[in-house]
This record gives sequence, C-alpha cells and structure tokens, in this order.
Amino acid sequence: MQQTFRGVGLATALEIPVQIESDAIVWVSVSQRSANYRVRVVDSTDQSLVKQVDLSAHKAVDDMVLIRPSECRDCLIYIEAEAKIDQHSPYLVVVNTLRVDSNSPAVQAEVAMLDAISKVGELNHRADQASDQENEALLRQAQTIVRSALESTAFNQHTRHAEFLNLQLANMLRDNDEVLALSESLITAHGDQHSMYKVQAIYEQARKIESVEAQQAKFRQGMAIAQQLNEPVIYAKGANYLAISLTREAKFEQALAMFKEVYTIYSEYQCFNGLSYALSNLSWVNQRAGNLPQSIAYAAQQKLLAEEYSLKTSVIRALYNMAIVYGEQGDRYAADQFLDQALERFMKLSKSEQRNYERVYADMLRERAQSLIRVGDYTAARDAVRGAHKQYQDLGYTRDVARMKLLDGEIAVAESRFEDARKLLLDGLAYYKKTGQARIESLTHLRIAELEISQKNWVMASNHNASALKLLSQTEDYLSLSKGFSQAILLLTKMKATADAEHLAARVSPFVRLHGRDDVYVQFAYHRALNAYEAKTYDLASVLLTEAREVVEQTLPKVRRRDLRRSYLALQKSLFELNVALLVDEGKPIDALRLVESFKARTLRETIAQVREDDLIPPAMRQSRQIIHDKILQSATSWYGNAGSQQPSLLTNTQALSSELEKIEIEIQDYLEQQVTMLHVGEYLETPAVIGQRELIAYYFLGEQRSWLWIIGEQGISLHNLPPADELDKQINAAKRQISQHPTLRQEVTAYQQRMALAELGSVLLTPVLEKLDPAVENLTVIPDGAIHGLAFGPLRTRLEDKPLLTRVALSYAPSFQALKALEERAAKRPSMSEARLLVVADPIDLTSGANFERLPQSAREAQQIQSLMPGNTAVLMAASATKRSAIKAIANEYSILHFATHGLLNNHSPALSGLVFSKDSSEPNYWLTPEISSTPIHAGLVVLSACESSIGREVAGEGLMSLSRAFIEAGANNVVGTLWKVQDAATAELTSRFYSHLLNDRLAVSIALQRAQLAVYSNTENDWRDPYFWAGFQLQGGWQTLAYGR
Repeated sequence: MQQTFRGVGLATALEIPVQIESDAIVWVSVSQRSANYRVRVVDSTDQSLVKQVDLSAHKAVDDMVLIRPSECRDCLIYIEAEAKIDQHSPYLVVVNTLRVDSNSPAVQAEVAMLDAISKVGELNHRADQASDQENEALLRQAQTIVRSALESTAFNQHTRHAEFLNLQLANMLRDNDEVLALSESLITAHGDQHSMYKVQAIYEQARKIESVEAQQAKFRQGMAIAQQLNEPVIYAKGANYLAISLTREAKFEQALAMFKEVYTIYSEYQCFNGLSYALSNLSWVNQRAGNLPQSIAYAAQQKLLAEEYSLKTSVIRALYNMAIVYGEQGDRYAADQFLDQALERFMKLSKSEQRNYERVYADMLRERAQSLIRVGDYTAARDAVRGAHKQYQDLGYTRDVARMKLLDGEIAVAESRFEDARKLLLDGLAYYKKTGQARIESLTHLRIAELEISQKNWVMASNHNASALKLLSQTEDYLSLSKGFSQAILLLTKMKATADAEHLAARVSPFVRLHGRDDVYVQFAYHRALNAYEAKTYDLASVLLTEAREVVEQTLPKVRRRDLRRSYLALQKSLFELNVALLVDEGKPIDALRLVESFKARTLRETIAQVREDDLIPPAMRQSRQIIHDKILQSATSWYGNAGSQQPSLLTNTQALSSELEKIEIEIQDYLEQQVTMLHVGEYLETPAVIGQRELIAYYFLGEQRSWLWIIGEQGISLHNLPPADELDKQINAAKRQISQHPTLRQEVTAYQQRMALAELGSVLLTPVLEKLDPAVENLTVIPDGAIHGLAFGPLRTRLEDKPLLTRVALSYAPSFQALKALEERAAKRPSMSEARLLVVADPIDLTSGANFERLPQSAREAQQIQSLMPGNTAVLMAASATKRSAIKAIANEYSILHFATHGLLNNHSPALSGLVFSKDSSEPNYWLTPEISSTPIHAGLVVLSACESSIGREVAGEGLMSLSRAFIEAGANNVVGTLWKVQDAATAELTSRFYSHLLNDRLAVSIALQRAQLAVYSNTENDWRDPYFWAGFQLQGGWQTLAYGR
C-alpha cells in the first residue's frame, strides 16, 4: 500500500496518521531535491517521540525512515521544514506499507536493508549534534551497519540506496581513496542503467579527481544522465560544480553562462538554498573576471536573501564574498570589516554547522593571511596560512593545500628568504602541472619569474615567464596575460635582445592598453621605455615615459585605495628615474633635478602649502575624520595595553582604518584645493643664487639602475653619480644597525671596524660634498631618498678624513627643496615673538597596565634643566599633570617651542599606531597618535621630541618617510628635532641642556645649536660618550636657520 503527499510550502508541519499492523512495516520516503526536512515519528497514544531524522537536500536522493510495529502501532508522522527558507519549497512524501512475510527471503532482505538505511539516518542525525570525537565514532558505527547489510543481504530495490549511503559516509569521514573506489564501484554496478545514485556517484568521483580535464568530463557525464532522467535540480548541481572548475581555469564566459543557468533552474524550482549558492558563485565569477560592481551586486543580493530566510551560513558566505570584492577594489577598511563579521558569525555557529562549513572557514583564514601580508605582518600571516593549511588538509582539499604553499612562498619572498620561496613555489608548480590546472600553473610560473627577476636570474625568469604566457593564452585571464607581456619585454631587455623586445611591445601594446589596469599598462610602458633607452632610441623612450607619466597623473587623484596608490607612486618613481637618466645623458643635470624635485616634493609640499586651513573644512568632514581617529585610538589602546597578547587582527584593522582615514584626508584635500590657492610643481625650485654661502644642500635620488647626488651651493649645482640603490642599501643599513646599538651590545663589530665602515659609506656619499665644503659653510641640508632616510650623517667620515662630518658642519634634513622653501615661507608668515615661550611635557606616570612602558625619571631632570634656562617663560607638565588632555589644551596657546620627553611609539606595520605616550587619564586613552597629531594645529615653530625613535618611520615611494617628525611638520611646526633610536637618558639630558643653552642664550640657529650640543657630548671624556650611539641619534627636520630664539 502507498500514500503520496505532494505540495508546495511547509509553513506548518505536514501531519500523516499511520496505523501499523503487527505483520507489517512502514517506511517513509522523502524526495530530497530542494529543501532540508525533519521527519518526526510520534506515538499518538501518549505523544512520545519514537524517532527523529534530519534529511539534507545536499544528498539529492530519496531519504527513507523505517517504522516497525514494535516502535509504534498508532503513529503520527510529521514532515517539518524548520528553516524559513525550506518552508517555501515543493515537497513529495510517499508512505509505503509492506507486509512482512517471514517465509520470503526477498521480503526479509528488503526489510533488513530498510532497517540499516533507517538506522544510518538516525545515527547521522545524532552525529550532527555531537562533538567532533563523538561525531566520527557515530559515523563509523553507521558505516559498519550499512556495510554489514550490504555484505549479508541479497540484492533488492534498496541496495543501490545503501551503496550510495556507504559512499556518503566515506566522504563525511574524509576518506578520499575510499570515495573514489566506492563511486567507481557504484558507477560500474549500474552498467548502462541510469539512476540518481549513479549521477551522484559520478559527481562525487569528479570532485575527488585532481586532473581538471578528467574532472570536467565527469561532471558533464553526470549532467547528461541527469537530463535523461529529467532531473533539472540534479543537473544544476553538476552544472554548479563544472562552473566552479571553469572559473578556476579562468574560462569566465563559459562559467558565467553556466552559473546563470543554475540560477534560473533553482529559481524555477524554488530551491532557495541552491539559489543562495548560485548568487554566491555569480559574485565570485564576476570578481575573478574583474567585473567588481556586478560582483558586489550579486553578493549584496545573496546577503538580502540569506537574511530574509535566516540562512546563517549563507550570510557568512555573502559577507566573505563582499570582503573579497572590496579588497579587490582596495577598500581595505570595508573588506576587513566584512571579513571580521563573517569570522565572528562563524564562531557563533553550532559545532555541527561549523563542521558543514569548514571549507568556508578555511577560505576566510586564507583571506585573513593575504590581508596580513598586505600590511606587512608576516609572522601573523604565517600563523593564518598554517591554520588554513591544516583546515584544507583535514578536509582533503589538496588543491587548496597547494595554494597555501604559494602564499607561504609570497611571505618568504617578502622576508627575503629566496631559497625557501623558490622551493615552495616549485612544489606548488609541480602539483598544478600534475593536475592540469593551467591557470594556477601559469600564475605560479609568473610568480617564480618575478622571484628570479629580483635575483637577476634572467634566463630562468624568461623560461618561467614564457611558460606562463603559453598557458595564459588559453584562458580569459587577460590581466595576468598583460602582466606576462610586460615582464617578457623587461627580460628581453635584460638579455640584450632590445629589437625583439620592441617588436613584441609594438605588437601587444593595444592588447595591454585594452585589458590591463592602468597600473599594469604604466608598468608595461616603463619596461618598453627602458628597452628603448638601452637601445639608445631616446626619442621613443621619452615619448613612452611622458605617456606613462600622464596616465599616472590622471589616475592618482581618482585612487582612494592605499595599496594601489603606493603601487602607482612606486611606478612613478621608476618612470622618473629613467627620465632622469635620459636628461643626465643628454647633459641636462638641472632639468633632471627639477624633474626629481617635482616627484619628491608633491605630498608634503601640498600639506605645508595649506597651512592647516582646518577652519575651511566642512563640519561633516571634520566629524568623519574624528570618528576614524577615535577608532584608531581604540586599536592603539588594545594593542599597547596588553603587550603579551597583541592580536594580529588589530594591525589589519588599523591598516584598514588608516586607508579609510586616507580617503577622508584626500576628500578634504580635494575640497581645500577649491578654497585655497595651491602651489604648483616647480614654483619653489629657485635659481642657485638663492642659496647663500653659509649653506650647502646635498640632494640624493636612489634608483634601481643608477643613483645621483646633486650638490646645490652658492657656486651653482653640480651632479655626481652614485651606485644603484641595492648596493648602497647594504652599506647604509649596516651602518644604521651599528651606530644605533649601545657599544656594549655591539659584540661583532669593534670601534675600529665601525669607523672603517662609516668611512667606506662616507666616501661614497660625502666625497663630492666635502670637496664643496669650504669654511664659510655653516649648515649642510641633506635631502634624503630611499635607505638614506633615517641615516645619521653626523658620524660619517671618509677614507681621507678620519673625523666625523659633524665636526665640520651643522646638519639638517628636509624631504625636498620645495618643502624646505615652503617651511621658510610659512615661518615668515608667523607673528614674531619678542621672546621664546616653552612648553615641556616630561616623565609621564601611571602608564598603561600590561604595556612595556617604564617611568622616565631622567626626563624630569631634563625638564628642570630646560626650565632653569627660562624660568619665567617655561611651562612644565610633569608626572600626574603630563596627560594628553592637558598637553593638547596647552598646545593651543602661543608657545614657540614644544618639548616632549616621553615614550615614543613606533609601529612600522601600521604607522597610524605610532605616537607619544602621556600620563594615564581615566577619562581618555593616553596615546597621541600620528593621524591625530597631523590634524592638530601646531603654532610652535620648533618641536623637540626627546622620545625614543621619533624620527624614524617607514619610507614609502613617492611619499617620503612616515614618522612622528613628519606628523608635527604637517601639523604646523617648521622645525622638528627628533631621535633615530632609543636614546640614552644621561647623554640625552646633557645634550638637551646644552642645545637649549646655545639656542636661547647664545641665539644660535637651530642646527648649529644642535651641532654644538652633540659635539659637547662627543667630546665628553668624563663619561666616554664618543661613540655615535650617545650623540648622533638627534636629527633636525626642516629649515636650519628659520628659528633663532633669544631672551
């Protein structure tokens, strides 16, 4: 006997009364295509629960539940759709009654198989609710039951169902070899006959096959059978798998068409769970194809659908997709916010729900790793990679395990572990070759080529790049193909095949312009120009450079993302470097200098030119900026408040907040440009006559191919060649390490070796300067570049002169010539003061619990010494009064000098976390961070940062050094004296006291007062402070003689 129940929508449970005779059994068959159902069997006499089984639409087969008379005679069967989304789907339920004839082997076999299938269903339900350990035990128990039934029971109409259950259990237990064997057995057993079990076995087999070509053929085979069986939903399942595989191979048009077909089928058959997945995949394929607006639209649509129907896991997937797309757009703030939300929601899922979505969790860990790589936190990135690697490995996803090797390779490259990187990338390449994953194989070739280029292994790089181009030409990944063409031109140039390089460039240029992003095309144009330069076709090189620079200049104002903006600025520097080389070779050194200046001066010059016109900023913009400041401050409080458990995600979040802040600052700058007359490139580069005989300027520009030094003085401008940046970097960085370490910690280098190293470096950087340094020159202004940022010139010497440079001349530093002139003009506009007024902030107390900050008792003595010089004109905030609130309030007054003797914060991963530490105030955090500093109006002409590492920071191509000193200059200071390393207390107090004495009593210019103070420490025989560590760390940023104070 058979009863059939068919309909659409189970907003209320379907109730089926059943009476079971003593010699009969009942089994309930539920057609599983589009929704998840729960079957509950209740004894109608006392309403006790007999059994309960959850049925998953993912199986896409008819599930069965067996009821014996010993369990229940008068029963109520409830078919329920618990989730809101499942309450709208079509359903088909069949209740079968079978008379049990003990004399019929066939009937007995059928009953035994039904019993096994039903027990497996119940165990699956219990396993879903169990812990990980119990889950595996229950699944093993279910596997034993179904295998025993298959071995001991004659073939019957339910055997195929049991075989498929056995296959599913092997899959749930992640036994890939068993899955392949069982699926092949099930497919073979069917022969030419077709059934849903055969289709599902084909799909499961295909998912485990590593060969892409074989995998796609299997999916198509299963889809064809599903069509013959008139099972569109099952066809859609295979089409979805196939489209995913096509997307991975960058066959985006085919994949997009197939995902749309899947979406149409699920819509027609009201498979809302499947519909949510279809939207997710449509978002993904559009993202991979570069259609980001459409990708966001699909992700947003999926999120709305998932929220409407309370699909928790689908919401997580939608948030993850949005994180990916916003990351691609460069909006790291939004991307990390979405990713944080997705991870937070995942952690709130039940254990069984988490088990079902472990793949999504692994993907989110992978995205977190990539985010951490972008902010430069490689240690945390490695941890995230390991977490994702373990997840993928446990799940049996070998393809993704290989991807983690590639990510690990990226980290190794970033950390200059090139041998490790090469091994990881080659391991990944071998896997992708073996499995026929052409697109990822091609991208791996590209990455290896980039690695070999960095190591100047041109032939090896060329071989990998050629392999990448061959594979990419068979895909629709035109962006990567454009990058490959650009690299090919560079490699041909490096191997002296300039004619071949130009021939290729001319042929593919229209393709790259059409399909490459602007930054890719600029890179391509640069490589082509470099080739033209090497071929001595200077006119073509000049045309290409001009075109590329125009693209950059047109694009940069539109770029709101930090990482892409920096990429453009780095590209811009390469363009300028080559253009400078052209001008130098043409005998135009001053034109070359003007060109470098127009590049180096842009950012800080614009900030200085605005003179902090905050009154002109609309309230809404100021409020938006303040909100981001507050959020960054919260991150800092969390980061520094517990040094023992700093969370890597805080760095990522702060980097994202910095990107958001940068967008707001750019909007403010765009607005102010309409309100304030801005200064244009070249306005400040005056004739050499402007430089007086008391000053000399050493202007450095470090390039990949060549570096240059311009010396600007009263007699004019001279140009000198220097080695390439990579050669200089090694010497400079070694010198920085040596002089910034206390002599007792510098075990590997003797004082003599240190002097020799400083002489070697000084001979390269200073020999032309010393030739121009006559006795009339009082100050040498260094305009640094690249690694020279943060280098103390004072202790440098040459082979011919074994005395520190500081003994001959005072030193100051400026980011550019134009910025220097802008600072002087800004100083000239300040109201003059009859006498200097000082504010000193020192010796903060009650520092944050858990942070590595100690009291600075020496700074109290430092403050007292300064106050003794000008007792009536010096205000001191010390100990409990040295709070951030008190300091900012005092700064608003007309002080001419601000002196901070506090702890300095330096964070190279996230410069927004750099700043100063004040005394703890219960009402607010005690950190003053660079974003807030730079937007606080500073009226003082001179700021002294007697704090650790206040002048160093992270050099960004095209943006100079991001540091505390720069933040105060942006805020309005003309001169900032900061420190390059952790300063020694006693020497600092001595140096500071002498500096202010020379500045205020002797009325010396700032740089000369600092020089005299440093030389006093250098000459102090009583304390033996001759080592540069004790005196060379103080550095003056800004104009050298714009401030001269007297009482």
